[in-house]
Amino acid sequence: MVYHFFSGKYLHLSPQLMDSILLNANRTNKKGKSDVYIIIENTGQKIFGDKDCVTVYTEIAQKHHFTNLEFINSRWLLLLRIFMIGKNDRIVFHSSLGPKIVTIVNILIYLLGLKKKAASICYVCWGGDFGYCNKLNKCDTYIEKFITFVYEKVWPWYGYIIALTVADKKILLEIYKSNNIVNLPYIAKRIDYFPMKKKAFPIRIMVSHSGWEHNRHIESFNLLKRFKDEDILIICPLCYGDPTYINDVIYTGKRIFGEKFYYFTDLMSPEEYFHFILQNHIYISGAENQTGLGALLGNMRGNAKLYLRGNLYISFKEEGFDIFDYNEIENMTFEEFVRPNSDIIFRRNIEVYNKKRIDECIEGWKDVYNMENVKANFKS
Repeated sequence: MVYHFFSGKYLHLSPQLMDSILLNANRTNKKGKSDVYIIIENTGQKIFGDKDCVTVYTEIAQKHHFTNLEFINSRWLLLLRIFMIGKNDRIVFHSSLGPKIVTIVNILIYLLGLKKKAASICYVCWGGDFGYCNKLNKCDTYIEKFITFVYEKVWPWYGYIIALTVADKKILLEIYKSNNIVNLPYIAKRIDYFPMKKKAFPIRIMVSHSGWEHNRHIESFNLLKRFKDEDILIICPLCYGDPTYINDVIYTGKRIFGEKFYYFTDLMSPEEYFHFILQNHIYISGAENQTGLGALLGNMRGNAKLYLRGNLYISFKEEGFDIFDYNEIENMTFEEFVRPNSDIIFRRNIEVYNKKRIDECIEGWKDVYNMENVKANFKS
């Protein structure tokens, strides 16, 4: 059995990942969906109007005729459930589970010497979560130093540490220097080439995907403000993040762009969001580290022109995607900035997308779920 652990509160992402896991189970798991068990840490948070956390995940399970779904309301019961799972079953911690749970698990594994338990666990990094503390961060207190020590001991015992991008894998290797670190994105939905209709004006420029400061919206606004008199619409999804920062983004966006600034703070359903971003001409991410992969790939599916930097730019370039350098925007004319991708670029991006995000990923997740592939040095 493969046990997946999610926090229920990441309602913009975890439900879609659960849907993908079940959709692809017949291709990745030996016994299909009967080999999958999903455990949700239930926060009771509301989503999509009157639907609550339990309702959303239950509806996905019902759609797939899936019954191995469990909700746990207590962090301590969740810890107990993790250690009740047999060492011959696979455990997958998705990053949404949060650093506190994973840190406690790691400390218990270290203190009790549970290497076989560790070998049954995989951890999926969502970007920036390279350990609660690690040697790339400043750790001042004895507790932080102890946690850093534990991670450096225990994570190499895990079956796999999974990085969603090439750049994240490089960072993890720099920290842990372990051969259980792999680059393996989640399995995407296959897309076929179709001639894109010319998109309507104004030029829709989506700036990042959420209201966290690492997205550097205001820096992006300052890059774009010289285009404010052009026929553009600046779009900012701000459905989650830091409330104070979100208010700053809204204030600055309105001040610079006026009526050409559009934002929204309520989550759309996945279907609404997908159709919304298909209309975008351009997607910009000012983040230095991996974030917003769903928004990025959704915009790519609509042949939006992608401007990235940092780890995202490095990773997508290495995978073979045709994307553009965020840092070059300041040197571009408006015509250069908005010039749409050619049909050749769109075709090539689709080919790379289907190969890297689907075909190769299916084989990779087969290996992760197969307990026989845990390396011998993690079995001792």
